[in-house]
Amino acid sequence: MKLEKPQNTTEQDETTRQDSSPNEPETPSVAPEVSNESPDEVSEDIMALEISEGREEKFDTRGRKKYRTQKPKKEKRYWEVVTPGLGDFEKRIGKILDLGSRKGQVQEIFSAKKFKGLRVNPLLVQSAEGVKEIRDELVDHGIDVIHLAWYPDGFVVPVEHIEAVMELPMYKEGLVFIQNPSSFLPILALDPQPGEKYLDVCSAPGGKAALYAGLSQGKSELHLVDDNPFRVNKKMREVLKSQKVVPSEIIISDARHLITQGKITPESFDKVLVDVDCSSEGKINFESKDPLEQWKFKSADQFSHLQLKILLTGYEALKPGGVLVYSTCTLSPEENEGVISRFLERTPSAIVQKLLFKGQSVYDAITNWPGQDIVSEVTKTLRVDPRDPYMEGFYVCRIIKPFPEDETPEGQKNKQRNIDLANETVDLDQLGQKHSRLKKDEEQQ
Repeated sequence: MKLEKPQNTTEQDETTRQDSSPNEPETPSVAPEVSNESPDEVSEDIMALEISEGREEKFDTRGRKKYRTQKPKKEKRYWEVVTPGLGDFEKRIGKILDLGSRKGQVQEIFSAKKFKGLRVNPLLVQSAEGVKEIRDELVDHGIDVIHLAWYPDGFVVPVEHIEAVMELPMYKEGLVFIQNPSSFLPILALDPQPGEKYLDVCSAPGGKAALYAGLSQGKSELHLVDDNPFRVNKKMREVLKSQKVVPSEIIISDARHLITQGKITPESFDKVLVDVDCSSEGKINFESKDPLEQWKFKSADQFSHLQLKILLTGYEALKPGGVLVYSTCTLSPEENEGVISRFLERTPSAIVQKLLFKGQSVYDAITNWPGQDIVSEVTKTLRVDPRDPYMEGFYVCRIIKPFPEDETPEGQKNKQRNIDLANETVDLDQLGQKHSRLKKDEEQQ
């Protein structure tokens, strides 16, 4: 059964990262048209008014047309009238999603979702019985609950029920966490295991780090990085505290300089998450007052340069054989397939593994986009469709750093290991079942 995608509304929810980006785009402004004539000149000259072809046309005494205005049309929604860049945004998203020519589709897709995502805290709820008790308590309070088939420890609830969830002791005690299901995917793609050393280079507000800690049973070494002190101290620390997560280290720093400034050691991490700041096209909501306030046509190009540098730093921190996941909440080819293509040009030995996900709506990677030289390896990456009722638009790529190869027996063995890794397909549905407390206990019975 397909589930509808929730929107983030709580302090503990995953939030847009645009406010923390050093390259944050400025809001485009639209200058009003200014007449070359003074108001007095216009009022004195205009002597006649003629209606022709459905338009109001004003003339001066010599018959010269002064200006023309369209007759008032039916009332439009707020964003149709004042949103800067709307035409560019519609054309861009229409091309990415192959929407055709029907008008209004983009606004329909990027309107508020009817469902919110919710997941149990794996650190505090460690059995199928615990998951069932949470589900039953939600139902007893009149909250409609639908399990995610691909991750049974997560579910969605109607958006109008989310305030009731926040009033329950289970929420206040950190047993459940409000998070869009799309945000589960990068962590499932990392396949967290106990004893691993984990680096999250853009970690605030902390929801993904908390899930990683839970799925690794609280036995991983968490190193969390973000460059925004407010997001770290006000938001992330609150999330980690509520979820009972104790990180090994929190670093407030620009992720691009972690290694050059000696804050982390190269090739020292088993798993790395590069969930970068982005243009957040997947989170845009046309029912908000200023849906495109922070978006403009060149945002993607501006972000992509920053994203590539952070990705290269994350990869440098990864051990041979380690797993890095690159993810964004944008639809932008410049920030997704374009960044991965440029990354592979600089690190041609890196291995991109095929991601498979049937649990929700996905669509093919973008392989042809103006101004981008996109490599064929991007067809192994994953795009989550924003038309899915439960999921935000998202992009996920899983990368392996190869084992060193040489002519020694060990080097030759590594060569075959790298070949096998390159041919491997990673099934996110299977990983979701594997890490679900509910599914685990059912299989053991």
